[in-house]
Formats: sequence, structure tokens, C-alpha cells
Amino acid sequence: MPAPREPPPAPIARDDRHDVLCLPIIDWDFRFQRPQQLMSQFADAGHRVFYVSLSFRASGPPWEIAEKRPNVYEVALRAPAKNVYRHVLDDEACQAFFGSLAALRRDLSLGATVTFVQLPFWWPLARSAREAFAWPVVYDCMDHHAGFSEVTPEMLGHEGTLLSCADLVLVSSGLLAEAARRHTDRVLHLPNACDYDHFALPSRPHGERPVIGYYGALEDWFDADLVADLAERRPDWSFVLVGRTVGADTSRLSRLDNVSLCGEQPYSAIPEWLDRFDVAIVPFKRTPLTEATNPVKAYEILAAGKPIVSVPIPEMALLGDLVRLAGNPEEFEREIEAGLLDEDRATIEARRAFAREHTWSRRFGVLAPATRGVFPLVSVVVATANDPDRCRRCIESLFGRTEWPNFEAIVVSGASGERMREPLEAARRRFPDLRVFGAGDARLAAACNRGLDEARGDLLVVLTSDAVMTRGGVTAMVSELQADPAVGLVATGGPAPLCLATRRSVFLAVGPLDEGPGIGGLEDDYARRVRAKGYRVVAPAT
Repeated sequence: MPAPREPPPAPIARDDRHDVLCLPIIDWDFRFQRPQQLMSQFADAGHRVFYVSLSFRASGPPWEIAEKRPNVYEVALRAPAKNVYRHVLDDEACQAFFGSLAALRRDLSLGATVTFVQLPFWWPLARSAREAFAWPVVYDCMDHHAGFSEVTPEMLGHEGTLLSCADLVLVSSGLLAEAARRHTDRVLHLPNACDYDHFALPSRPHGERPVIGYYGALEDWFDADLVADLAERRPDWSFVLVGRTVGADTSRLSRLDNVSLCGEQPYSAIPEWLDRFDVAIVPFKRTPLTEATNPVKAYEILAAGKPIVSVPIPEMALLGDLVRLAGNPEEFEREIEAGLLDEDRATIEARRAFAREHTWSRRFGVLAPATRGVFPLVSVVVATANDPDRCRRCIESLFGRTEWPNFEAIVVSGASGERMREPLEAARRRFPDLRVFGAGDARLAAACNRGLDEARGDLLVVLTSDAVMTRGGVTAMVSELQADPAVGLVATGGPAPLCLATRRSVFLAVGPLDEGPGIGGLEDDYARRVRAKGYRVVAPAT
């Protein structure tokens, strides 16, 4: 009997980076495009990315993982068999999915986590995770789903709810942005892009026989008849079509001697295939689906410096002089002929210059702060007395081990004189976002209240400087407040250090901390007052 397979090592979290859960539209090992590119950017920035597989297991452990690249883990959940493109998640199935996801969260210590939803199928699960764990939802809408033949009316109904309820909606095209804004104003237009260095191979001279190429899906939106007509008109050109054939009738193409159907090729090989093309074509049918698409391949082809001839769908028309537009075989033939002659160095460089400005890393530069913004602002108030070493340790642990991405830190010193001034100035130089205030020789309770007066967040955390934060500490407290409106205060319950969290609305209802009692009774006193207002007091989640 073979020895049991060793489980992969548990993913190690970086203390100051939130986690990412991706509920995807395609599997990780499928054609490498927007879903994998954006998640790779998060991984490269130090975030753990948990990318859920579209194949579900009926038995076994709740979850299994496989590392796909550094910081990216494919997750196979134990859940009922579902086709994510045709089915919807009913309550019973959603509970099974959620149970496996909750086990993953517990076992791998997922802290502050954002859920990326790429298909309406996932909405019930994302909603359950948001309600239970306070994980905000980002819907990455990259397709006009109603344009897919297999999509059901029930799934489209889920999409309308998802668009209205997501904390942020990403869209890849102008038409998708218009449609999304009919449901919500929380829309970020984030077009596709390219991995410039992957595609920008040195230019090569033409061969004697022109090669007209296409790569990508040959599905029902691919206009096979258009390409066949074109190939029949120009038997002196070679047509190279790279991609798996699903849904497109390629029977005419397969009978033509000057057409090569090369099948699906790995992402690593695509630049070499593209390098063989003299002109690249985008021969889509004009449908609601393609009208709303923003082709990833356009940016990649431009990075390679190649001329493009495309049907005049809106997103291609926006490229202006960088693309040639054609709507029928005669126009394609004319524009390809012009493209074969249009190969001066300046034209090639103009294409590449555009692509360099539209890379996935630049898109991430926009997406990362937008993602941080879907987490509510947490104001962390640190009240410190005359102990610079403890204060330094507290501040360092707060910035170094807080994975909640949207927080402000406010330090209020209840000690006067030089002993605290220089350490606090040094902390402010090291952490430019730190805000520092003095409270004279006030008690710590008064220092806490001064900090709370300066706080801008709707979620408030109050610490004394003898607290040392760990990863997930802030998240554990504020998640309790978000998950249950009846919870008014989260408190550690120990005599020291002071560590509590509340909502601004509760703080305004209850009032400031009592500056009379000593710090030892401060937490108990505030808990009593919160309960008197009808709220529950709980300990942080574990």
C-alpha cells in the first residue's frame, strides 16, 4: 500500500496584509486572463489568495488546497456538485458550501478578507460570508452574462441583486459600466490590461508568406464564417488560429489548406505564437456579449507591436489609430493588406508605448486602494502614559501586525515633558499616517476621550499602550460589531491592558469614558453603561 500523501504546508499569512477569497468564473489552470492576472497582483503584493476550484467534492475533508504559485492557493471545497454556469445556489447547497468555507477560515486563520465574486452563481455564498465574517464583497463583472447561451434567468436575477448589494463593482468595459450604474453608484471602471514584459518580444522580419493570426476562444461568438470567407479570398495568406474549439462551427475552416487550427496553447507559449503573426485579427460576431467585451488580447497584441484588424466593437473602436476596423471579408482583406505595409518603427513603438501604460500592475495600482476602501474605516486610539518603550512596542505591533487594511492610528499622550515627545516624533516619522496628540498630564481615560474626539471612523478601537497587537486582533473585535447590530461593545475582559471596540453610534449614545475611576475599572464601567442602553457586550471572536 502506498504511503499516505503528505498534506501541503499551511499557507503562512503576512501579518500586515489582508486575505483574498476569489470565487471565480474559470479555474486557475484554464486560459490565463483577467481573473488570474488580478489575483496574481494581490499575491505579489503579499496577500494570501484563496482561489476556489469549480470542481466540488462530495466527501472528504471540508477543504483541500494546492499551491498554484507563491501566495495563490487553489481551494477544493466539499460541497454538492454544481455547474456554476447553469445552476444557482439554493439554501441547502449554500449551507454546505458555507460550512466548508467556515472550516477553511478557522483552520487557516483567515483574518480581514475581501471576497471577489466573478460569477453571479457565487452571490449567496459571498453574502453568507459577509454576514458571518464581515468580509466585504467585490463583484468583478467582466462579461455581459445575459449574452451567454447557457445562463439561466435565475442566475441573471442573482446578478441584479449582486450588482445592487456588492460593496464595490468592477467593470471591464464602458457598456458594462452603464449597465452596472443602473443598480449602484459603487462602480469602478477597470479595463483589462497586459503583462507587457511577457509579450514584448523583439520584432522579427516578415516571412515570404503573410501569417494572419488569432488566439483565444473559438466559441459561439467567434465568426468562423468570416474567417473562412477571408481565407478563401486570399489563398496566398496563412491563417493560424490558436485556441480550443467549443461552440464554433469550424467545419469550413478545417477544409481549407491555408488554415491551421492549432488548439489550446499554454499562456507561456502565446507570445511565441503571436510572434509568428504578421497581422492579428479579432473576428467576433456582433452580439450583446461581444459589444460589451474589452478584449485582453488587444493589449497583449499591442505589447508585441503587432497590427490588429478587428470588428468595430465599442472597446476596440476606442483604441483609435492603434487598431484597424473592418466589418466584412472585403474590409478585413483591405485592412490586413494595409497592416502588412504599416510596419515602420514609429508605429510599432506607438503600439508598445500604449501597452506599457496599460499593464496589470498599473491596474492593481488603482484596484488596491479601492479594495482597501470597501473595509470600513477603523479608528484605533492608543492612550499612553510616561512609558516610551511600551508605547513604541504597541505602535510597532499595530502597524506591523494589523491586516485590517483601512485603519487610522491616533496616539494620545497623557504625559508631558521630553520623555514622550521624542519617541512619539520618531514614531510619526516612521509611520507617516500616525496622528499624535497631547493631553497634558490627564488620566488615561481622558486621553482615550481626546483620541475618540479626533477619530474619523465609524468603528472605534481603544487601547492602552501596554497592549501588543497580533495579526487578526483588530479584525476579531470589529467583526463582532459588524456581524451583529445588537453587539455594542467588544471587550477583552481582563484587568489590563485596556482593549475595547465599539461603533460610533453606540459611543454617541453611551457617551465618553468616565474619567473618574482608575484604568482598572474603566472597561467594566463602560460595559455596564453599554448594557444599560440595551446592547450586548461580548469578547473578541477567536
